[in-house]
Amino acid sequence: MAQNNSEEQKKTEVNNTETGNIFPETNTVNNAENNPAQETPVPTEKTASNTENIVDNPSLQEAGHTAASAMSDAMPMSGISAKKMFKKAISIAMMCLIPALVGITIHYMRVMSAKKGNTYANVILGDEAKEEGDESTAMEYYSNAADGGNVEGQYKKANLLKNNWEINEAYAIYEKIEIDLEPQIGGWAQKELADIDKEILKNPVKAFERYKTAAEKGNNAEAMFALGRMYEEGEGTEKNLAEAVRWFEKSSVLRNDDAMNSLGLAYARGEGKEKDYEKAFELFKKSAKKGNKEGKFNLGRMHFEGIGRKPDYKEAFKWIKESSIQGLAEAINYLGYMYSEGKGVNQNYKEAVSLYGNAADKGLAVAKHNLGNM
Repeated sequence: MAQNNSEEQKKTEVNNTETGNIFPETNTVNNAENNPAQETPVPTEKTASNTENIVDNPSLQEAGHTAASAMSDAMPMSGISAKKMFKKAISIAMMCLIPALVGITIHYMRVMSAKKGNTYANVILGDEAKEEGDESTAMEYYSNAADGGNVEGQYKKANLLKNNWEINEAYAIYEKIEIDLEPQIGGWAQKELADIDKEILKNPVKAFERYKTAAEKGNNAEAMFALGRMYEEGEGTEKNLAEAVRWFEKSSVLRNDDAMNSLGLAYARGEGKEKDYEKAFELFKKSAKKGNKEGKFNLGRMHFEGIGRKPDYKEAFKWIKESSIQGLAEAINYLGYMYSEGKGVNQNYKEAVSLYGNAADKGLAVAKHNLGNM
């Protein structure tokens, strides 16, 4: 009898979070003109006037290899004269080379335009450099655009500064972007300012105000979600679940997967919305399909626990495993329980212990408890 009580207690501990609710109340946010009057200095390594750059261009190299392969393939073909083989190879080579040459020409034209002070060209070249991992060159281009009054260039320069922890300089640039003149970029700037206010400067009241500005004036989905979270937690403002849900709904309409998951939790718990497991399930599913690790975990739990439907352990295992791969501690712990019980997967105590350990290393108290019971 004592053994049965112990096993029952163990299952109860695993199936509940530290708050004791099926769906934890805390929700980790998973937790992105023209001025021809003057010539702007542009990084020289990006120009296409250098022969070595053209020869070393990966696109041209690939085209050359393709053409060479085509010629090699054509040579053994019986009944085709050498002249026809040569024409065939040349035709294939040109088809491969033309797109590469067009790309080089467009890049060269952008460089020339940027040199003449075209701020839009500088932004595009900055994006190209950033995509290639060359942040130094990207910063030069964004700075050129910013100095020419390009708001997008200013915003992207500030982002690079923020990513490199040059917070004060980034903050100053974000503040100069006027949301009334540039609603979309201004909305993103206000959202970035709010993030800094909340996470770094520890000023939730100011963060709340900025999130609200970005949400209302900038129509920014991420700001809407963050604003909803602050209403939900009563952070920087009075707690108001109805307002929280209202902003989660607005953000969800703009396809924010974090908001979909939070709205799903509201329906699952009956907080700010009348309890509706079917709507919760559909929202978790939408969030999960967009790659949200918490949406995947909550969808998996509904399948596992048979909330509003029959239990489906295999489907639960699929979603919870995906969430665990993305590093969610709660999912790693839950997956450990599934291995220990052999539900949705073959029973494997060694794997369960490993998973409990991983979740415990991430600071999850219930995982430490489960590890101690193995």
